Amino acid sequence: MARAAIVLRILIASPSDVEKERELFTDVIHTWNGVHSQEQQVILEPIKWETHSYPASGGRPQQLLNKQIVSGADAVIGIFGCRIGTPTGEALSGTIEEIEELRRAGRHVALYFSDAPVPRDSDRGQLEALKEYRAQRQKDSLYSTYSTLEELRSVATRHLPQIIRAVIQNLRSRNELGRLETGLSKFEARAEQQLSKLTAGSRDEFRNPQIKAEFIGEYPNGPILWITADRDIVLTQLDYLDMHEAKIDSDRLERSGQDFQVPIDHAKLVKINNLMQAAGRPFRMKFRAEITFNGRAISHVIPVIVEPSTKLIEGAITFFLKIVGSTTGYVP
Repeated sequence: MARAAIVLRILIASPSDVEKERELFTDVIHTWNGVHSQEQQVILEPIKWETHSYPASGGRPQQLLNKQIVSGADAVIGIFGCRIGTPTGEALSGTIEEIEELRRAGRHVALYFSDAPVPRDSDRGQLEALKEYRAQRQKDSLYSTYSTLEELRSVATRHLPQIIRAVIQNLRSRNELGRLETGLSKFEARAEQQLSKLTAGSRDEFRNPQIKAEFIGEYPNGPILWITADRDIVLTQLDYLDMHEAKIDSDRLERSGQDFQVPIDHAKLVKINNLMQAAGRPFRMKFRAEITFNGRAISHVIPVIVEPSTKLIEGAITFFLKIVGSTTGYVP
């Protein structure tokens, strides 16, 4: 059953030395969604430059980035390790510029500073600038510290529900949430009316087709995505996603019928393997099949496990990737 929800955009801002912390907060946000989104009708969207920015020109790089991902955020989570970042011409770093722009806009700012031992090769200038910024924030902010990733996960999981409550209260005090809730109610009413019209006709005609997806074969004769359906469908696009459903690449297609096979582009699997720095270990990713039926668009996400392997091909030991596990089933 379709449901409407309010989407809160949570910007994750940090210099480049805390990549693991960025992924940790992304995981914590997705976990919150799994537990709370249906009950609260609120979905959190983690916003990061690596997943939400795109090429553009006509201003400072950070200015363009602010326009693309910062100005529309409802809150910012700032994370600092041993660096403050690269100056932008307007601020000590891009991270600082993002945080201060949202602070000036009255958005919720949650800061986390690492107290872990500093590596001996750390840039002393970066450390001093970060120390000074942290001292400034001590005067006007309540921030949190962490020494290990496990400690950060614990405090982030505990803090996130409180941060979301503060964001919602902030939106309500600005009367922004009231407008969103009114729009949500109108959307649900229209959706219910449309659903009533649909169900007044033939229920079978408007019911989504049952679609089963599985993978067969391996390189160089695979992998192949085998799709079967109980009625004619059209597959228009196959997206290659990372484990967080960020699109890495896609194939434009035009396959129709009830039973067809789609070759998986092995080079794109290798691209995802390299981006995720799997280093010879199995990794998780997802495919998203974009399907049309009776003029309606249907998206079917297929999580898979990909395993690096080698075998003898034409007399040479060849590295390849094979899909060894998948979650298959039916489009709801």
